[in-house]
Amino acid sequence: MSAVTAGRPVDSLVGSLARAGWGDLTGREHQGLRSTLRALVDLLPHRSAQGLVTAAQVADVAGLSERWTRRCMRVLEDAGLIVWTRGGVIAGAPAPSHVRIVKTLVVAMIGGARPILDAIRAERARRTRARVEGLAYVMPGRRRRRSAHAELDASPRPLTGEEPSGRSAPPPTDDTPDPEVAARGAALARAALRAGRSRR
Repeated sequence: MSAVTAGRPVDSLVGSLARAGWGDLTGREHQGLRSTLRALVDLLPHRSAQGLVTAAQVADVAGLSERWTRRCMRVLEDAGLIVWTRGGVIAGAPAPSHVRIVKTLVVAMIGGARPILDAIRAERARRTRARVEGLAYVMPGRRRRRSAHAELDASPRPLTGEEPSGRSAPPPTDDTPDPEVAARGAALARAALRAGRSRR
């Protein structure tokens, strides 16, 4: 597999970042940032990763409101992912902005994102193993038949949702990353962002 460098087209770099789990841009709360970055990639030349765009154009491609798109672009600018030279009014006509995606920082984020994704996947695999171990009726190679009739001496499930006495509750099915894993991942991503900014 070839090394990821800033010489690659920006659509390829952002695709690699997505496959690496997005790093510091992961999570539901950063969906707008990811959509805005993807929209910029779609609108700008892939080799130079820079050109003239308007916030309205970015909003249309991202599927966001123009106000929210401007906010996301400011966050991406503060993070160093884009260089945004605002447009204005020239000779009585509105002028577009010039935006450049900082490819060196995207490369740094890819490197920082991979350990985060590895940690999240390891935690997800651990929880999956715990759930499988809790399924006592699953047997290797075949499934044990369970009677369609309830046992007469079985305790009914309480309406509160609690398990009857003598039974243990099944492992939780939530695959949300452990807070400690997420914290370690965020720290790695921030370090990658700092490293990328220092190389600009």
